Amino acid sequence: MNSVMALHEILHETKRNKEVGVVLKLDFEKAYDKINWNFLFDCLHLWIFCDTWIKIVVTGGTVCVKLNNIEGPYFVSHKGVRQGDPLSPILFNFVADCLARMVKMAQHNGLLCGLAENLIPKGVAILQYADDTIICLKNDVEKARNMKLLLYLHEVMSGLKINFGKSEVILVNGDNDTQILYADLFNCQAGLFPIKYLGVPVGPGRLHIKDWVPLQEKNLKKLSTWKGSSLSMAGRLTLINSSLSSTFIYHMSMYFLPKTTTEILDKQRRTFFRQGNGSKKKYRLIQWKVICKSKHKGGLGIKDIRKMNISLLSKWWWKLETEDGLWQSIVKAKYMQGNNLITTIKHKADDSPIWSDLLKIRQFYLKGRSVTTKNGQSILFWEDPWLHQKPLCILHPVLYDICQDKNISVHTFILKQAQLSLSRWLPPILFDSWVSLIDEIYVYPFANSADEISWKGRKNGKFSTKSVYDMLTSGETGLSFKSIWKAKIPHRIKLFLWLLENQVVLTKYNLLKRNWQGDPSCYFCTSNENIDHLFFLCPVAKVIWGTVALCLGANNIPENIFQYKIWITHWLPLGHPVYTFCLGAVCWAIWKKRNEVCFENKSLKHPTDIILYACALMTYWAGLYGSDMQGKILDGVKILISCVHKVMAQQRSSSPRLLLDGPSQPQASAEDASDEDN
Repeated sequence: MNSVMALHEILHETKRNKEVGVVLKLDFEKAYDKINWNFLFDCLHLWIFCDTWIKIVVTGGTVCVKLNNIEGPYFVSHKGVRQGDPLSPILFNFVADCLARMVKMAQHNGLLCGLAENLIPKGVAILQYADDTIICLKNDVEKARNMKLLLYLHEVMSGLKINFGKSEVILVNGDNDTQILYADLFNCQAGLFPIKYLGVPVGPGRLHIKDWVPLQEKNLKKLSTWKGSSLSMAGRLTLINSSLSSTFIYHMSMYFLPKTTTEILDKQRRTFFRQGNGSKKKYRLIQWKVICKSKHKGGLGIKDIRKMNISLLSKWWWKLETEDGLWQSIVKAKYMQGNNLITTIKHKADDSPIWSDLLKIRQFYLKGRSVTTKNGQSILFWEDPWLHQKPLCILHPVLYDICQDKNISVHTFILKQAQLSLSRWLPPILFDSWVSLIDEIYVYPFANSADEISWKGRKNGKFSTKSVYDMLTSGETGLSFKSIWKAKIPHRIKLFLWLLENQVVLTKYNLLKRNWQGDPSCYFCTSNENIDHLFFLCPVAKVIWGTVALCLGANNIPENIFQYKIWITHWLPLGHPVYTFCLGAVCWAIWKKRNEVCFENKSLKHPTDIILYACALMTYWAGLYGSDMQGKILDGVKILISCVHKVMAQQRSSSPRLLLDGPSQPQASAEDASDEDN
């Protein structure tokens, strides 16, 4: 990624200075297969690898040809490195590194001249990562011929043949005649910006929305290979979190995607989650912004694309302050010009697009950045919180207002011996305040070393994208439903309970709110069907919960989910691990049987059929627990089945039906009910 960022800044600097630059994008022909072993051995010897290791790693393998699923005889190869071998990329890098060394030696001897030489001495002539190579040259035909000769010499020595038919020459600020001249010189195609380097488009200017269409098509192509219509909502959620949301993370690590592009990508995820790959629209159960919240705040943990983009780009500010590299050197020479204060950098009209985007998100990085003062060169005297928890501009607002050196660093303040320019004389009160501040500063333990940059969001002080994302989402609120996500039940049951807690399961009442035209009565009775009625208040549900109450020795039944939490905590005080387990089994069994009556025209013979189905689910899910808890669950299931038999016997003897009243008063405090969520 550093190479992509550096290439963009080099191209932009060339365009800004109105210089003509030649960019050659090289394509190696069957790179891994044509490496000359003798050249590779010489490279490895230069890196002090022993002959035994070289023989084992390079020449020790055999290969075969597989045709029509039939493997042919194995034979020993005499050149190239094995594709798929984890060591092959680094072996290739040893060979490719020689080309970079040859280019730099030619630069040193004046045979080549790279671009952006006003930022980097002698300019940057080559950017290389594995077999992706970019050559950057000034508009000089004679030196371009030197470059072609150097490429030919490297090909003869290493065996890496350049496929000039697939390589491209692109000019910055050049005309068509000049581009054709260089294309004929290198015998390759004439290309246009943006070029694709390391999998992302790169150019000297801002990328347009049309340049991001391939990313959108790649997302759609991935969706088309999935059987979204045959997956449950839980399965689609898993695919979005594990694969679909990670498709564009690499691109967002370097570019601030246009709002239109992020909306299209978000729409693709949203549509797939709600209706799979089918064209038939389905009901929107809950708002997408709620779904994109973390599970700790009532959502499903799908990442918000915009906030994720900001989090990924913030790392470049951390790299700029804590690491060294080509991109850092270019940026410091181009925009900072010896100034270590990143907070004072102002946006300019001729800044590169990527740098302008980084300036937009700088405020989010500064919120989590912490600086330990040593020599004070990278700390603002007034606006950074270095002496106390709050900046001096807040602690001493009047002094800050009349001071004319507002952007002065701590280091410069010490060098000036506190002689700052003020807009007026200080009255006695302000003068005493200023003297006491100076006395406090001069007793601070400064050190003759660079200021230490650390990150507030982590204990080890190291930057992480996750901590920035957490900071951006810290203002979100919502219930955690921790008991659902920690329960040992299938993921689709967890998602069903989450919908149940949010009161959005598609009962007839919720369908009516979405302009559905139909009979609102329950399939098991004549009352209107809503969530509380279907799962707790319906006569069928009362028989089910009454049987469960008989198993627990309870004398009442719950009437909604909140009452269930209080009820189960009171009557099963030591059963915390299975509270959600039992709720999921009973509610899922009711929902499945209800859908069979609705869509398959099946009739419910007796409410105990639902209880027996719930018992079968709990028996199956018990395998997710350890042996001790599994045994307890199976024993509980046996007791529940015996209670079912008692209910059936009561009905055969014409006894009254098992319909218990709901709890007239809470059996336990609300704090007890929230224990499961904690």
